Amino acid sequence: MYESCREFYQVLSSKYPPDSHWVMKAPYHLLNLDLLVEAYSPDETCLVFCHRDPIESVASSLSLWVGLGKSEWRDYDIQSASRRMFKILALVPRSHRRER
Repeated sequence: MYESCREFYQVLSSKYPPDSHWVMKAPYHLLNLDLLVEAYSPDETCLVFCHRDPIESVASSLSLWVGLGKSEWRDYDIQSASRRMFKILALVPRSHRRER
């Protein structure tokens, strides 16, 4: 999964190099940290965990997910998509969650 992502960033960087670095900030990456770390070498990777208000984070993710779904399918079920997203977020290991 992340090998193809790494290749994409390499190709993109060859024509449009970033000013500093690429950022992968979707909360779903927490579910696959082992694969992410495996695909990128330690000297080219820096993991930074930012804490966001969970309500804002979930709202932002859901907005993106619903927007993409509605652009692809006319009768996109927003309630069903919301339930799926919450099931996925529930998979994030407790070790990656920060309690206030």
